[in-house]
This record gives sequence, C-alpha cells and structure tokens, in this order.
Amino acid sequence: MPVTTDKSIFEKYAKIEQKLIDLHLLNDKPKDTTIKVKGNIDESFIIDKIVYENKILYLHTTDNKKITFEGITEEIYNFEIGSYKPIDKWLKYRKKDSVLLTSKDLQHIKDMAIAIGETIKIMKELEELGEEYLEGV
Repeated sequence: MPVTTDKSIFEKYAKIEQKLIDLHLLNDKPKDTTIKVKGNIDESFIIDKIVYENKILYLHTTDNKKITFEGITEEIYNFEIGSYKPIDKWLKYRKKDSVLLTSKDLQHIKDMAIAIGETIKIMKELEELGEEYLEGV
C-alpha cells in the first residue's frame, strides 16, 4: 500500500485507484481496436482446447471450429492477480465444466483483456508517483 504525507499525491492515488475499481468492475472500459475477435462468433460453442501463441489466443471448439483473439499481448495474457491469470482461469473453468459460450462471453473475454491492459498502464502510472510502499498495511 502506498504511503504519503503529501495531500496532492494522496488525491492522485485516490483518483487512480477509483479508476482501477471502475475498470475492474468493467464499468469504465476504454475503447480498444487492437484486440480483434475472429471466427464463427455468432454461434454458441464449447471450448475443447485453449492455445496462446504469438499474441493470438485460439479457442478450439468441440465442433472443430476455431475462434481467435488477435492482439492480446503476452503481458496481458500472463498478467497475474494473486496467483492466477484471470483470462486463463476464466477459460479453463468453462472448458473443464463444458460450459456453452456465446458471443456475449467472447465480448467478456475481450473486455477482460482490455481491462487488464489498462490496469498494466495504471500500475505504471502509480509507480511513477514514486511514493514508498509499506508491506502488510
């Protein structure tokens, strides 16, 4: 947790942290045209296999189709919260339980990737404020 005695820096932290809250609740997502979803996105499907390589996330379906998410960087795909990777975890749970996914779920995956990308930017912004952190506070 950052600690400061400077009121203006505290206000900057508060503003940035509110931005993170809104972002993580997917209430305030920035526009993004770098992540593109391709494939048969209008039909429901069940994930058979998940592959990530070269900035592309591939979802192979049980009916031998493929959906791709282009533009998801390694930094976004491998981003960890706690000890798990949100995109990977979300997909693996649905694969394990053979959950039928729809275009709404594809949009959710894209929104997660956008939110994570923005979170990475905000984290760098927080680091630039240069205040000390106290462990366990």
